[in-house]
Amino acid sequence: TNLHVEILAPMSGTVVSRNVYEGQTVTEGQALFELADFSTMWLKLDVYEQDLPWLRVGQPVAVEFASHPGHTEAHTITFIDPNLQADTRSTQARVEIPNPRVDTPAGPQRRFRHRLLATARVRIELEPVLLVPRAAVLDAGQPRVFVELSDGTYQPRAVVVGRRGDTEL
Repeated sequence: TNLHVEILAPMSGTVVSRNVYEGQTVTEGQALFELADFSTMWLKLDVYEQDLPWLRVGQPVAVEFASHPGHTEAHTITFIDPNLQADTRSTQARVEIPNPRVDTPAGPQRRFRHRLLATARVRIELEPVLLVPRAAVLDAGQPRVFVELSDGTYQPRAVVVGRRGDTEL
C-alpha cells in the first residue's frame, strides 16, 4: 500500500535543500527539506585581525552587488564575530540587507538571490594624525625618523608608529 502523508512546514520560505524524494522511506527525525527565509539577507564581510580596531557595530557600509552594477546601497554593520579563524587570522562582520519581493517578467521574486557576490566599503572616522612615507621610517627595533635641522644636518628622533597604510605610516 502507498501511504501519502502531508507535512506542514513550520514556517514559510524557500526550499534550499531537498533530502527526500518520491517513494523514499523516511524515519522519524530525518531532515527532509531545508527552508530559508530570504526577506533579510546577510552580507558577510571577511575582516583581517589588524583591521578589527577600526570596525564597530552601527558603522556605515556602502554595498554594491555584482548583479546590480553601478547601484550602491547604504547599510550598517550589525554584528562582528568575536571568533578569529586561526589559519587566516580573520573573522566576519555581518551587514543585514532587506530583500523585498519585486515584480519581474518571470513573476514576483526576491530582489537579491541566495549567495550573490557583493563589494562593501566601510566608512571609518579617524582622528587626524601626522603621516610620513613608509620609506622614511627606519625600524631596527625602535622606529626612527630623521628630521632636518636648520643648518642642513639631520637629527634622529624616535617615533611611535600607529596605523600602517600601504605607502604611509
